[in-house]
Amino acid sequence: MGLKRTTFSVFAALTALLALVVILFGAYVRLSDAGLGCPDWPGCYGRLSVPSTPDAIDRANRAFPERPVETAKAWKEMVHRYLAGALGVAILLLALSAWRSRGRLPAGLPGLLVALVIFQGLLGMWTVTLRVMPVVVTAHLAGGLTTFALLWWLALRQSDFPGSRPVPALMRLRPWVWGGLALVGIQILLGGWTSSNYAALACTEFPTCYGGRWWPPTDFGEAFVVQRNPGIDYEFGVLDSAARTAIHLTHRLGALVVLLSVGALSLVILRRAQTGSERGMGIAVAAALCLQLGLGIANIHGHLPLAVAVAHNGGAALLLVTLVSLIHLLTPDRRTNCHRRCGDVEELVMIHNSGGGLRLLLISVGVLAVAAGIWLGVSRFDPGAGTSPPVAAMRAGTPLPQPKILSPFTLTDQDAQPFVLEDLKGHWTFVSIGFTACGYICPTNMATYRAIDREIGADGTEQTVNFLFISVDPERDNPEQLGQYVRRFDPRFLGATGSHDRLQPLVRELGLMYERSENAGDATDYMVDHSASILLLDPQARLVAVFSWPHDSAAMAADFAVLRDHYY
Repeated sequence: MGLKRTTFSVFAALTALLALVVILFGAYVRLSDAGLGCPDWPGCYGRLSVPSTPDAIDRANRAFPERPVETAKAWKEMVHRYLAGALGVAILLLALSAWRSRGRLPAGLPGLLVALVIFQGLLGMWTVTLRVMPVVVTAHLAGGLTTFALLWWLALRQSDFPGSRPVPALMRLRPWVWGGLALVGIQILLGGWTSSNYAALACTEFPTCYGGRWWPPTDFGEAFVVQRNPGIDYEFGVLDSAARTAIHLTHRLGALVVLLSVGALSLVILRRAQTGSERGMGIAVAAALCLQLGLGIANIHGHLPLAVAVAHNGGAALLLVTLVSLIHLLTPDRRTNCHRRCGDVEELVMIHNSGGGLRLLLISVGVLAVAAGIWLGVSRFDPGAGTSPPVAAMRAGTPLPQPKILSPFTLTDQDAQPFVLEDLKGHWTFVSIGFTACGYICPTNMATYRAIDREIGADGTEQTVNFLFISVDPERDNPEQLGQYVRRFDPRFLGATGSHDRLQPLVRELGLMYERSENAGDATDYMVDHSASILLLDPQARLVAVFSWPHDSAAMAADFAVLRDHYY
């Protein structure tokens, strides 16, 4: 004996919600740069759990010298794998139940879901072994959302929702709804490509891209290359600024197309709707669309805050299933007003409006699951989480919702000595990027440094504050040149630079960008376009606030005091 139809529907819905949790936690892992927290698969450094003892960590570091153990990142990755494994077991149980009750329950879709979750496991493995290759990461995200949508469809088709036959005027919209679903699917792929190529902050302004420009330099030829040389480590991306900008702008254009098409569709549905279910679905589609658009804009203005970025993935899932639910609503149920045989009893099946309670329950559980997934990702694993930044008290800066942990890096300082992440710990640090031949922004930022230093000193603080200038022009800014430049403003100011393959990951992780602008007349006579923001790192070398151009040194010094008192 298998499950009854109603029980099977509830089980499928709960499995869909588990898939949503896996999607959200996977987004959290990816966006917190923990996708390679475990460098092997399916274990972690050759173990079923994360190495925790000093001896185990030492053995793991010897086995994987290129990827030293970072316990927090490793646990994020392993929890994601555990959740994905639980989802696979749940889908297998669904398929077995459907097979045992074949004839009463559909067996084809559960079987397809088993194949899909196996393929998802392979994509998870390739994500690690191919070092977060963008095409694999994008396919993994798309596969997860497809699994969620198919599970939701399976649950709906075995439930009693909506309880009435849609009017013919709405049923004629089915091809348009399918078209909207296809556009949302394409936009999800673009979103995955944007995230996996670290292009989410290629544009730092809205509605313009950056520097007040609507269409800065782009490289579409390089932006959408799917297959690259094997063996590349794609963590933090390999594309230059122009290619990332092309990806980001394409994602924005896709969002505009989805907004116009799906928005118009929801308005037509609301005009033609004659029942509460039909009006409710029209409102749900419009609300999901507006929520997703708002989250996308918030990501740009907030410099990709972790909770908002994770919620943006959840918003994509929500928009997807509202369209799937709409297709279900507009698809007549073959069981309506027909006779069917159930065991040995011939009964008349009249679908009635009894799905409201189940529908409300599933929506409530879904909302709770989304909230719990975001809370778990933000508060359980992030140091400093659980303390809301003092946004209202800030005069000039934008505090991050949670301090952002930076990945290890190695640059060269103004004395030609190695400059690493550990050198930033133990004191607060203001950070900006630029180049010594910069004519306006860089010297202005350095003068702002000097003014902030005076303001902080006048405040009587005894805590050491450093000021770091990172040159993104290593071809011309050698350590000697860099040292002369920063000491011109203050002998205590710090300078650092490095090769582009070392600068780019750090600059991207800081939410900044730079791009060399060639001058055809002279290979050494060129400008470098770069972000003008000044950042603030706390004594744990975590990014805590962003100060956008133009700068007010007195307000920035006041904000520094607010953040210092808040976190320490």
